[in-house]
Amino acid sequence: MPGRPQDDDGSLWRALVEASPDVVLVLDPDGIILFANRVVPALRDRPIVGQRVWDLAVDPDGKDRVQHNLRRVVETRRALTYEAPWGRDGDRGLYEVQAVPVVVGARVERVVWSSRDITDRQRLEDQLRQSQKMEAIGLLAGGVAHDFNNLLAVILGFSELASRKLPPEHPVSAQLAEVFDAARRGSELTRKLLAFSRKQILQARPLDVRASVHEFTRLLSRIVGEDVHLVVSTPDEALVVRADSVQIEQVLLNLCTNARQAMPGGGTLRLAASAVTFDDASLRRKPWARAGRYAEIAVSDTGVGMDDATRTRIFEPFFTTRREGTGLGLSTVYGIVRQHGGLLGVESAPGLGTTFYVCLPLAEGDVAPAEPLAPAPWSPAPQGKETILVAEDEPSLRAIVGAILGELGYRVVMTSDGEEAVREYERRRDEIALVLLDVVMPGLDARQAYERVLALRPDARVLFMTGYAPESTRLAELLESGRVPVLEKPFTPQALAAKVRSALDG
Repeated sequence: MPGRPQDDDGSLWRALVEASPDVVLVLDPDGIILFANRVVPALRDRPIVGQRVWDLAVDPDGKDRVQHNLRRVVETRRALTYEAPWGRDGDRGLYEVQAVPVVVGARVERVVWSSRDITDRQRLEDQLRQSQKMEAIGLLAGGVAHDFNNLLAVILGFSELASRKLPPEHPVSAQLAEVFDAARRGSELTRKLLAFSRKQILQARPLDVRASVHEFTRLLSRIVGEDVHLVVSTPDEALVVRADSVQIEQVLLNLCTNARQAMPGGGTLRLAASAVTFDDASLRRKPWARAGRYAEIAVSDTGVGMDDATRTRIFEPFFTTRREGTGLGLSTVYGIVRQHGGLLGVESAPGLGTTFYVCLPLAEGDVAPAEPLAPAPWSPAPQGKETILVAEDEPSLRAIVGAILGELGYRVVMTSDGEEAVREYERRRDEIALVLLDVVMPGLDARQAYERVLALRPDARVLFMTGYAPESTRLAELLESGRVPVLEKPFTPQALAAKVRSALDG
């Protein structure tokens, strides 16, 4: 045939097969290996050629699978593709196997048997599926928490206002106190859901992870009990990240509480902080990782451990293996770490304990950790006589905000969205002392309304109120910048009063 290279001795064919990164075998119909490329290692110090193909399998199930599939290819004279797990020396993986019959006349003369290591591809597919599942759950949790926060703010506000109108000895006062307490506990659940869905407001500042671990250890020693040996190790140099110190402490508290519960008879709890760099080699050992430089906090216990089925679900909201608790502890950890742009991994096996890895991106450049903020002293609900413009699209929440501010002595101008708020401010800017904006509203959102108000009066005082971090990147950056004070929903009348007074007083 013109143009066809002459290759009587098959050297070109052999060179092509030897260059393949895949395992390539040529078998006779009985499974005896007639050819194997160089990728295939020796079989227990014996040559591959002459052995049966199922001798390459490392377990009885694998041998049976290979024999069955070869027989099927020979009998049907059709190619077959399937996936087969492999494992050797503790290493686990997955192969994609192809068996193609070479048919001469009506008889299968040879079978070309090739296999490709698809472990990395399978790992990436598993990560994508898990990420998509967690993202879908997070969207649902965030939406529910946002709407529930508004309801809780109404319940908290009206129950407290009603209780103020009754003498303490009135029987309804005690009932209203129970309503208020139940709503307050409900708000804690919504905060955990918002943390999981990465919708909470972060106060990110330069933070030395090493110092945070040492500070947390003081609290931890009182939690773990005398039957748990606490071991803490940190490097000499600072590990500076941009993080919300309160949220990182919550992560450590949840992980250490879980570790303590996993060791009912006592054991060893280890906290280790270190700087790590993930490269291609480490990514294979830790499939949850991404390349980069991180401050890593490893929390290890010598407890009961987890099987694979449990380990794959531990970060899902409301999933728990214990009778007590809400099942939101680890989902809160997951959301906080991911919202910080960090990584979260876990290694565990039944009877061998558990290790959680929290990895936060190291801050670029020479960044000094910020000094801790001093807590504000408690004070009774402050009052005032100024005029406050409120923009809130939820009618019931608008009503409770107006009622609380009215009882505190303020004059209140109510609007239902950002457009109406800007119009009212333009008309009455000289008398309005503070603009209280809900972050997420139809039409103009809080950032757009804020910018229009500042265009009308650069020294205008503005206070945002929100139950979760918005989708808008520019709005989220404004919230996290600290330029505008934020009142988090659900809030009590006391919290609203204090935040309004603080915003008014600058």
